[in-house]
Amino acid sequence: MELAAKRQLRMMLRRQAPMLAALVAAIVCMSGEAAAQVMMGADGAVHLDAIGDVPATPPIIVQQQPQLVGPAMAGGPMIGGTPTVAGGVPWQTAIGGTAQPYGACSVPFAPCAPVAMQVVEQPPPILFSFFGEFLYLNPTGVDVAHAQQVRTPGVPLGQIAQTDIGYNPGFRIGGDMAMSQHSSIAASYTYFESDASNSIGPPTINGIPGSVDSLVHFPGLNLGASATGLTARSEFDFQLADIEYRTRLRQGERYWINGGLGLRYGKLEQSFGQTGEFLSGQIDTQSDVDFDGGGMKLALDGGRNIGSRGFSLYGRTSLSPMAGSFRSTYSMTNVDLDSTFVQANWNDQRITTLLDYEVGVAWTGPRGRWRFAAGYTQSFWFNAVTTSDYIDAVQSSNYGGVSDTIMLNGLTARVEHLW
Repeated sequence: MELAAKRQLRMMLRRQAPMLAALVAAIVCMSGEAAAQVMMGADGAVHLDAIGDVPATPPIIVQQQPQLVGPAMAGGPMIGGTPTVAGGVPWQTAIGGTAQPYGACSVPFAPCAPVAMQVVEQPPPILFSFFGEFLYLNPTGVDVAHAQQVRTPGVPLGQIAQTDIGYNPGFRIGGDMAMSQHSSIAASYTYFESDASNSIGPPTINGIPGSVDSLVHFPGLNLGASATGLTARSEFDFQLADIEYRTRLRQGERYWINGGLGLRYGKLEQSFGQTGEFLSGQIDTQSDVDFDGGGMKLALDGGRNIGSRGFSLYGRTSLSPMAGSFRSTYSMTNVDLDSTFVQANWNDQRITTLLDYEVGVAWTGPRGRWRFAAGYTQSFWFNAVTTSDYIDAVQSSNYGGVSDTIMLNGLTARVEHLW
């Protein structure tokens, strides 16, 4: 009786052996495949989805121990390249699963292949940025026509001389500090200075030398013309300091639009000087126009990605009504006599509006830490006092309606680091 029971137990074990072998192989294979899908982040967390655009660190190889199956579990030949258990049945089918392609983890009696577990270094969120920007601008509306070649005083014959300010370099620096996923505090500082000089001599008419009239002298002095020529110099400088709250207004898969609200301080400086020899001696004419003011800044910027290599088109604009004061001075001095002939000082409170925009192309690095941009920019100072307008007002003794627009246009190149 006892011998018959032992024989029956052995027969039962033999019948269940194929099923047990298939179950062991499936567990080993599935554990290897699952391990291959697990992504370990830099923060130690396990991520189920890989981040395609983040470079992976060298894989960590996890070597599984050989899982040996006893000879009694041996299967028959493979059907269609699929490992089988006893009776020629695929092992996946034997446990009610779906047949899988042939692979290292599918082979009975052999160790499972090493499983590579990718460790993905996820970059931390961007909290700060800093940029430096090169400006190459040409101011217009600030040139001064200061002298004219004449046959005799008051009779023009020849060239008109003016201080023509061309393109000059400037810079802008600034940065951002993130407040949330969609907002930040931004600040920037802009500095630009430019100058130009000009000289003109008397003409020669039929072998007879002429003279040069000054166009910036006060007409009531009747100083006549210069027989030797005149020299002039102009300067135009400005500074801006901005701070603003920026937020994401709209965003799609390939575009974004941001808005900003903040404060802006502006400083504008214009200087002009002319010197020349006249019958009464050396006459120096000087004019200075300065503005200081501040107000609210409204800003808007956006962009659209181009392709998949980090390039994008961008645009930005801002509007700033600044309340401030124009302080203007004009003087004529006889250097030889150390005497001031004319002195005029004028202060005017007004709102000067600054409008600017920029469009260009940008490239962002693969990890999103560096950004390079280049574009074209224009800015307009509305309701400003220019040097030439102020000199005209002094000469006519009429200061009503002194208002003009100063425009700057040119190129810009920016490099930005984000971390």
